[in-house]
Amino acid sequence: MKNVWLKLVCLAGVSLSTQVMADDGISKNPVLRPIVMNDGGIEVTGVVGHMKKVNGKEESFAIPGIRYGITDNLTVGVEGVSYRFYQDDGLELGANVGFRNSFDTEEHGYSIAYGAAIFGKKVINNDFAINFGIDFVHWEEEKLDDADEIDYHLGFMYNIAPDWTLSAAYTYRDLDGFSQSHADVYMASLSYAYSDDIDVGIFAIDNNFKQQLNGRYVHNEIDQGAGVFVNWRF
Repeated sequence: MKNVWLKLVCLAGVSLSTQVMADDGISKNPVLRPIVMNDGGIEVTGVVGHMKKVNGKEESFAIPGIRYGITDNLTVGVEGVSYRFYQDDGLELGANVGFRNSFDTEEHGYSIAYGAAIFGKKVINNDFAINFGIDFVHWEEEKLDDADEIDYHLGFMYNIAPDWTLSAAYTYRDLDGFSQSHADVYMASLSYAYSDDIDVGIFAIDNNFKQQLNGRYVHNEIDQGAGVFVNWRF
């Protein structure tokens, strides 16, 4: 479920208890960092970890990611196109459309997911912020019936010490076309500000979505996982 890992990395980041601006104009403090990239800003992400799937198998993985700021309000990346349409008094709101996930198996053919989301962040103070969003996702199936889901997301970022940020998030997946009516995803990360431009951290994820639909394996979903990540901005 690659989109979950990328969302986690975006929520993670680094921390500082007071606002410090890097050379690219992005705050070193993730609590104060905007939900989109600045004009001309680039962020490259690398995620390496180990996961256990719902079928009991385990494997390691490595996932790259990148975002680019076309303007101060418009960002493109592996998660699609994001546009910030509101910013005032510590509250930011944005919209995103794009690719969410894909699978290709010999038994069931391809599965491709596209989505449209509204998301935002509310900065309470320099050390605490709340993230939230809703994502409408459509699964296009080659051999199975198409499926849909609505994902409701709520999380927070908290600077527990200078240069250290704790992040946690919960996603409720309202499922239509699967054996379950809903599923839950829990994520947590701890990140460190190595420099103004580089963040490093660790993360963990737990997901109770069951991939079996009417006795058939549908999606190669992750049950549990953990790993490390790095974000480099320039």
